[in-house]
Amino acid sequence: MSKRQSIGDSETFHGTAKYYAQYRPEVPKAVVEYLKQTYGLNGAGTLLDIGCGTGISTVAFAPLFAKTIAFDPNKEMLDQAIDNNSSSNIEWRLCSDSNLNLGNEVINFAIAVRSFHWLDQEKFLQHIKPNMANNATIAIISDGSFWTGKEKWQREIVKTIQEFLGESRKAGKGKNYAPSAKPYDLILKKNGISSIKTKIIPIIRHWDLDSIIGYLYSTSFSAYDLYNGHNAAFENKLKKNLLTINNGKTDFIEKAEFSILSGSFK
Repeated sequence: MSKRQSIGDSETFHGTAKYYAQYRPEVPKAVVEYLKQTYGLNGAGTLLDIGCGTGISTVAFAPLFAKTIAFDPNKEMLDQAIDNNSSSNIEWRLCSDSNLNLGNEVINFAIAVRSFHWLDQEKFLQHIKPNMANNATIAIISDGSFWTGKEKWQREIVKTIQEFLGESRKAGKGKNYAPSAKPYDLILKKNGISSIKTKIIPIIRHWDLDSIIGYLYSTSFSAYDLYNGHNAAFENKLKKNLLTINNGKTDFIEKAEFSILSGSFK
């Protein structure tokens, strides 16, 4: 294993599933439509959803394929996904990136939505390569997080978290987050993926105080359990700081973007 934080660590998102299912933003229709039109997705073939979480990405993309295999190592997450979706063409698997067994499955398209940064990336790409159809596509889709957000109120959120949890960005209890050392496009090229395309889709989102806190509790860097019972103090301090910086307004506007990096296996 490399030093990458593996998606196989089911404890990274311990206790976040109910917040994840309720407060994580959906995948915009424009993102789905871009991949549909670019790669001619027409309801055929098999999709692999890498680190599906509570199934937000699965629900968005499964209608474009005959079959979907969606996996995640966190049982709470997967239980939420199954409870929230009854589609018969989705096969849910409780496993990690390191022990995913695709057998003789032929994968036509793979997505990593808000999950590629957790993978042992090069090892995983080599792991799934034998199961990828000729010219099969992988798409890495991300919209960042409050931790990396550019809004003034998002920077205030990070400062408040650091007051309670320390300067380093957490990755669950007892761990710090380590960003990828290489750009994703270079990782893809190194592992035999070509015809790489990049697409940026700008979005505007509106948040209120409750949805901001709910979102934070869905993350590995601000999970509910990380505050060790000091949640009320954290919430009160955060609300006060945010209202101050937003001139008392409870509507927090985020100008964000979805980035899509995609390419084909040779």
